[in-house]
Amino acid sequence: MKSLPKLLDRIVIFLILFALTGFAAICLLRDNSSFTDKQALPLQENWINTTSGDTVSLPASLSLTKNVPLTLQFTLPESSPHPYTELYFSPYYYDLEVYLDDQPLLKEKFEPVYFSRTNGARKVFVSLPDDWEGKQLTIVITPQVQISSVKLTAPTLCFQTDALTEIYLLNLPSLVATNIIFLLGICLVVLYRVLRKNNHNDSGLLALALFSLLCSIYLSTQLGWNKLLFANTTLLYIAEFVAHLLLPLPLLLVLKNALADRSRRVIDGCLCATALHATIQSLLFLFAGIEFREMLPAAHLQLLILVIITVPILAFGRFRQSGQRRQVCISLVPIIVCSSIDTIIHYFTNVALPAFFLQIGFFTFVVLQAFFLIRLYLKAWEVEQRSKAYETLAYTDLLTGLKNRNAYESDAEYLDVMLKRNLRYNISCIAVDADNLKRTNDQEGHAAGDLLLQTIAEVLKKAFPKNLGIYRIGGDEFTILLTYRSKTELRLVLEEVVKSLAAHRFQNLAIFSFSYGISDSTEFRTLAALTAQADAEMYNMKKHHRQEAGLIE
Repeated sequence: MKSLPKLLDRIVIFLILFALTGFAAICLLRDNSSFTDKQALPLQENWINTTSGDTVSLPASLSLTKNVPLTLQFTLPESSPHPYTELYFSPYYYDLEVYLDDQPLLKEKFEPVYFSRTNGARKVFVSLPDDWEGKQLTIVITPQVQISSVKLTAPTLCFQTDALTEIYLLNLPSLVATNIIFLLGICLVVLYRVLRKNNHNDSGLLALALFSLLCSIYLSTQLGWNKLLFANTTLLYIAEFVAHLLLPLPLLLVLKNALADRSRRVIDGCLCATALHATIQSLLFLFAGIEFREMLPAAHLQLLILVIITVPILAFGRFRQSGQRRQVCISLVPIIVCSSIDTIIHYFTNVALPAFFLQIGFFTFVVLQAFFLIRLYLKAWEVEQRSKAYETLAYTDLLTGLKNRNAYESDAEYLDVMLKRNLRYNISCIAVDADNLKRTNDQEGHAAGDLLLQTIAEVLKKAFPKNLGIYRIGGDEFTILLTYRSKTELRLVLEEVVKSLAAHRFQNLAIFSFSYGISDSTEFRTLAALTAQADAEMYNMKKHHRQEAGLIE
């Protein structure tokens, strides 16, 4: 039976991985799919490169030189199945000019502003005249930055409304998932601040929060609808690469928080190196004009070095808690594997899947970490609830539900400190005794005596709802601690308590008496002295009641 929880954990983790990978694959495959509107007509074949005279088929990977225009021409069909109204383009860091029989439809000329040297990758719709069929389409591409190889997509004849609808629908699943990760990051930041105010500093929680926020920023830059919303996507481009450079930091912090040996120092070195590398690349981009994409091999090399360093630590490092190695490995291995697959695709294939597998790794990591975090806090909550239950048992009188003598001794220490520190702080103490408990037990049985004690407890709670504590000290003795009230006021309340108790007919008990004593801290500054004074007054009243009843002590 001891292995059942571990087996259930493994089953849950497997189901999470399976469901998440499938969901992410569907979202990202749809998000990276080509334009699929059935009414749209992509112009793919028989493009003419006017410079070389070669025939080009789109999409194609072309080598472009900064500020050197590339001109492509295409003869539009004489007749089309639909009366298309727009041409759809996906410019990628180049100025775009569009002509129809030498009539300009679009002429872009980007003027650099501050650090923005391009207007980025975007989506553009160009309106067509009514008589566009059979005319010659000319596009002029002028790269704004040096691009060694770019995949030039085919322009598409379409209806703008239908195209926009499809683009938004294609991006909707990824948008929802990205927003969920972002909200998770915000919730984790709030949870971290709450725990920190309660003197509980969980650096692993903070690392997961930072990773969720960075991950949501990076994933949002991969959404195609951003290229419709922003005329200049350079800021998205910067956010994409800066987030990509900073993402290893929270991952390293998660690993460091789990380790317990000297390998933490190695992780500290990796953190410093990663932060320095991100800073250097940002400075080179801002002041030297070197594009982030041109420095991507350096970023990949740094990630490879981090993987080489962290894998032995994952395998042989000493972790703080049992089972933590498995949790960290399950979380980090998908990112390492997925990033490796993406790197291989980037350098050795012509497949256009930008960070596809890495995004799946990110989704997997965040969900698994959230699962482990929830499980951790559920266990902590369970331990806390058990502790509170044991404390309740230790400090509660089970018969009456009042606090017991242990609780009184514990509270007395705090109240004594308050009385000594603050001379203006005053309390009142009432000692209560049921005179007929022994007689009730003897004549009516212990069940009747228990009923008597329970009734007294309920009446006292109703009479003194605002109290510092009502305690059953032992047997038929009770003590009530209150913020200061005059003895006259308290005697009036206690007389009402006596009448209320006398109104109860405890089985066949004909006579009921109730003794009490009152003291306050205006005369005594220690709780022991207060209690002694109240007890003395209570015993005097008890003695008087017995004499009236003709009983001998």
